[in-house]
Amino acid sequence: MTNSDNVIANPHDKSAKKRFPNVIFLFLCAIIWGFGFIAQRLGNQHVGPFTFNGIRFLLGALTISPLLLVTRRSEQRETASLDLTKAKAMAQKKRRAWLMGSLICGLALFAGASFQQIGLINTEAGKAGFITALYIILVPLIGLLLGKRVGWNVWLGLALAVGGLYLLMVKGDFDIATSDLIILIGAFLWALHILSVDHFTEKVDGIRLAFGQFLVSGLFSFGIALLRETISWPAIQEAMLPLLFSGVVVAGVAFTFQVLGQRGTNPTLAALIMSLEAVFAVIGGILFLNERMSPREWLGSGLMLIALIIAQVRFQNKSKVTTFSTNEINNKT
Repeated sequence: MTNSDNVIANPHDKSAKKRFPNVIFLFLCAIIWGFGFIAQRLGNQHVGPFTFNGIRFLLGALTISPLLLVTRRSEQRETASLDLTKAKAMAQKKRRAWLMGSLICGLALFAGASFQQIGLINTEAGKAGFITALYIILVPLIGLLLGKRVGWNVWLGLALAVGGLYLLMVKGDFDIATSDLIILIGAFLWALHILSVDHFTEKVDGIRLAFGQFLVSGLFSFGIALLRETISWPAIQEAMLPLLFSGVVVAGVAFTFQVLGQRGTNPTLAALIMSLEAVFAVIGGILFLNERMSPREWLGSGLMLIALIIAQVRFQNKSKVTTFSTNEINNKT
């Protein structure tokens, strides 16, 4: 190899080395989110679904609250060169956007998480993971209503996903378990949440938006828990480990890994890695909950995984098709 060959090859090698930590962060995020289904199922054994969600989202807000200091310093540097009047006007505009984004995204998060947590009372973690992952396909389909076109691969992915859902959910003579249907409704709500997050991330800092939506969702969940569920400290103590993992690790730490991992990473690669969340949910269910899937359910899960991959791979096309960024697909907490 000549010296000129070395000059050409080295920048590529350095670029690959720089991307490697990002890939690791995304893999860790997928693992944590997948195993998060296990924590949710274990938590349901001790406390009500709204109590669990209320505590875990408030813990998530508390976990990322120190990062708000970093965000505040960054904003102060941005406005340092502005006069006082312009700085105040910009701060008020950002505050209004943050309040609106926190409320809308928080309510969407509350709705999606509530259906998911209720469904997990009777649905296996692995199956719930694959049904929930359908949001990856639903996001661009809902985007059609907003005037965004999708590629043929999304339609193919949807067709395969329908077949996978049939094998996962339908028993005997078209008998669908209520808990599975609740999880499926939750997938639609997760898609709406992702679209709302995508809308407000253009106006609000990501850390601030995450904190706000965790706070809103936690307060709404805890409010309903006070009205509908019996809250006891001994029960919370029994569920403490699942609560800490779901609140601190899944919500707080995994969100940070997602932000770090997506920086400078190819969107398609990032999306494919994040879709492994469903696979890790199955692995976790087998390892920690003694869950067993039938051959029919394994086939359905396989079809779902193929559908998720096909729907996220971007194929070259001569016509211009509006595609969705990784942020739109993967901003689920």
